[in-house]
Amino acid sequence: MPHCKALYNHLFVDVQGFYAPCCFYKEKKKHSYKDLSWHDYHNSDYMNSIRKNMLDGWDKGCSDCEELEKQSLSSYRHVVEMFCESDEPKIEYIEISCSNKCNIRCRMCGPDFSSKWAETLEVVVPKIENFKQFLSQIDTTHIKVIKYLGGEPFITPEIKILLDWMLTLPNPVKFYCNTNLTLFPKKHIDTLSKFEQVIIGYSIDGVGIVNDYIRQDSDWKIVEQNLELWEKSKDVLNLKSYVQTTVQAYNFHNLSELKSICDKYELPHSAWKIFGPKELTLDALPQNYIDAHTNEYSKQFIKDYKYNSELNTQLIEKTKQQDRLLQTNIADFIPELAEFITETE
Repeated sequence: MPHCKALYNHLFVDVQGFYAPCCFYKEKKKHSYKDLSWHDYHNSDYMNSIRKNMLDGWDKGCSDCEELEKQSLSSYRHVVEMFCESDEPKIEYIEISCSNKCNIRCRMCGPDFSSKWAETLEVVVPKIENFKQFLSQIDTTHIKVIKYLGGEPFITPEIKILLDWMLTLPNPVKFYCNTNLTLFPKKHIDTLSKFEQVIIGYSIDGVGIVNDYIRQDSDWKIVEQNLELWEKSKDVLNLKSYVQTTVQAYNFHNLSELKSICDKYELPHSAWKIFGPKELTLDALPQNYIDAHTNEYSKQFIKDYKYNSELNTQLIEKTKQQDRLLQTNIADFIPELAEFITETE
């Protein structure tokens, strides 16, 4: 049976302050920092029931990892293992998402992770009310890595609070986050240089205008300039960096170009198939489109591909709706897919 260190050595808290075993866990969250401390949550009947389910097979909230591993692909369970060494139940790796503050609107995202989407859709997303107080509740005895989730971490006001707090901890802690590369946080570099290690995932879902379409309000030229600035900062930072890609209907044709960017900068490519929205999965693309754009690199992502006409219809409708809302036209950015959608109508 799968042993997942996320259930024993890891904690995740979302932007509203709710706990979960990890950021991939799919079942509805039941407890927040307002009703349970980190320690009490980690030792709760709720967490113990999930551990028992995993000993018996798979917990239903872990279906994404189960699906990936059935395809012999790496899952988030393997990511957690990279940062957790102990076989004893003690917290070594924490993920904190305390703000949805973001300056772009990714087409696969929404208000919970993007304040710009929240503004566009006129949605209010609650957040952790007193971040300093929240941090003070954490037992840091065994923590090795803290990952700060967004939004875009480097435009949140909480980033300085977190970095300053981390540097007061008695044991060295690695700082980890993803960035959309729309900016380079020059004012934080001196602080980051004081960490044992800084781990940065560059969130890139397309090259050139494919990036500009998927990540609305992002500009590829600026993205690549900031990537170069981050890589040059290795002169002053102990920086471990990689490219993180969400493989989806909008970028399947562009994956080789993404890999070329990784090779150009000698960066590892961590590419994960999107789990939702379902209409953006590769199953929404018909066989002829998949055949036309499959190559040696992209073929690894279609091992379990199965065309779903209902998802295809939803993809077409989602594309039209978002193009109207964002005042864009897919034909100007991804003509290959635009042509396919026109043919399907």
